[in-house]
Amino acid sequence: PAITQPVRLLHGGEDKLMPVAAAEWLADTLPNARLSVFGDAGHAPFVSRAQECAALIESFALD
Repeated sequence: PAITQPVRLLHGGEDKLMPVAAAEWLADTLPNARLSVFGDAGHAPFVSRAQECAALIESFALD
């Protein structure tokens, strides 16, 4: 909770290495975190859903 920098979390809903619950915990714990879960993506949504991830990262960087 002491980390106050904005954080954008991108997570694959079908990730077999890290459960979505871990990303949800981070999003709930960090005061300025925003989580996007890609339900049909695995561990690397930035590969399988590259355009959507890039758009979220760009909007986060410009915000």
